[in-house]
Amino acid sequence: MNDRHIVFDVDGTLLNSADSDLRALQDTIKELTGRVVPISELIFSQGIPGPATLTRLGMDNIPEALSLWVQNVGKYEHTVVLFDGVKEMLAALSAQGYPLGIVTSRTREEFDGYSHRFGLSNLFSITVCADDTEKHKPDPEPLLKYMELTGAAPAEVLYVGDSIHDSNCAQAAGVAFALALWGTFDPAIPARYRLEQPAQLLTLPDRIL
Repeated sequence: MNDRHIVFDVDGTLLNSADSDLRALQDTIKELTGRVVPISELIFSQGIPGPATLTRLGMDNIPEALSLWVQNVGKYEHTVVLFDGVKEMLAALSAQGYPLGIVTSRTREEFDGYSHRFGLSNLFSITVCADDTEKHKPDPEPLLKYMELTGAAPAEVLYVGDSIHDSNCAQAAGVAFALALWGTFDPAIPARYRLEQPAQLLTLPDRIL
């Protein structure tokens, strides 16, 4: 077993789900308010919990809006896929003995659904979902919770994500951050490492992994 924990965000890092989520959010806003908000104005929602997104959009009834958003996601569920190379990369890291974890803004129910669908259930030792912490990314609490559960020190954790929220969470927790360029909307996000493809995680120097 290696000492280095490799922890992953889900959306935009493992799952190519942005189109599904954003189109469903756009539909939700239109149904509840009549407004048509361009997708480009909704990208901020990637990487933060649904209620925080809806609050920022000024929605009146957050539980109702969240329920409708979840329903609308179902219309686009078939478009959600793993990014190319992700499953092979995870299997290789697991085979090499790296502890793999998840820190996501998805609820546990949402994550478990995708995990089972894509055959990822046995790859992650610890998953920290939106239900598990009071504060969420960009606050460091989710990564701090992961380290509390595993006993890992900040220097032993590499967090891989795609959003500024992921980057800020990692920085605040004292954890190294690797930017998943294959899924990000902003390649200029601050990061210690920049990965063009998932397989690059397997080629990082031993001093990093």
